[in-house]
Amino acid sequence: MTQRAPGSLTCRCGRRSVTVEEDYADPPTADRVTIDADNTAIGASYAKATGAPRFAHGFHRPPGTVTSTFGEWRTFNDGHRAQHLGLDFAAREGSPVAAIDDGIVTLVRDTFLAGTIVVIAPGGGISSLYFHFSKAFVAEGDKVAQGGKIGLVGHTGRTTGPHLHLSFHVPGGMVDPASFIKLPIDARGKLAAQTGGQVLPSASSSSAMNTATDPPG
Repeated sequence: MTQRAPGSLTCRCGRRSVTVEEDYADPPTADRVTIDADNTAIGASYAKATGAPRFAHGFHRPPGTVTSTFGEWRTFNDGHRAQHLGLDFAAREGSPVAAIDDGIVTLVRDTFLAGTIVVIAPGGGISSLYFHFSKAFVAEGDKVAQGGKIGLVGHTGRTTGPHLHLSFHVPGGMVDPASFIKLPIDARGKLAAQTGGQVLPSASSSSAMNTATDPPG
């Protein structure tokens, strides 16, 4: 089914019904306050993704089969709907998660819906977000290198099982990680000349959150 995703992008978005604990499908008022604070913190981390790009190579794809794609619409417990603004990779609980590229950690936080999250800024206004960790190995302000272990796969927050959720944020909104990872970046951290003028993937404007309760991803 072709739908118009936020940000006026046309996408062929799937649909899925998901059953979770009722408090995650319809959070009570006290938890909604927590969720709003979590979303504010995530949004504030994007402002720290400043400076020149720190990466000198392409972004490394996490291992594992993709189990949920970018743009998929989910209905929780036959009620609340939200759009999935990232990629989910199948992984065993407790598996180490490696940074997809060099960068500086801009946020580490235990959140209600996304669980334990890590946000890393590789510069150039880009942020990579990792959700649902069972444990984070890094702290805000840490410099990380591509391949460095930043946490362990878990199923904290609103999940149906252990997996790695990966999102990308650029100025303007969220970007499909599948497209972003494919960008040919040369040793100077710039798009290779062979791209024929290709630029960063277009962003969805729903960079803050899908609804009043959903995290950006």
